[in-house]
Amino acid sequence: MERTTRSRFRSPEDVSFAATMHHHYALLTGRAVPGEFKMRYIDIGAPDAREKLEALEAATEVDFFCLNDLDTPPEAQEAAARMVREFLQARFPFPSPFEKAEG
Repeated sequence: MERTTRSRFRSPEDVSFAATMHHHYALLTGRAVPGEFKMRYIDIGAPDAREKLEALEAATEVDFFCLNDLDTPPEAQEAAARMVREFLQARFPFPSPFEKAEG
């Protein structure tokens, strides 16, 4: 934690205070209740990302998912973006009423 507070820039090794402490604070102050959920995390730059997206596409028991770009090399970013776009368009074929129109 001390290293994180002294770090000038974010790093994968940092402790994410907000992401971990707010849960505990909310529970301690009565602003949250414990719950259970099923989630999937996929690093879109990982070699197995396409297989994980295919498994996620077939999954019905997932409450939510996170697609993250952790360390995708520059030469693979366009392919990763295309892969995610195709997945999201197949998973969510109809726009939300909150989405802005294209163009």
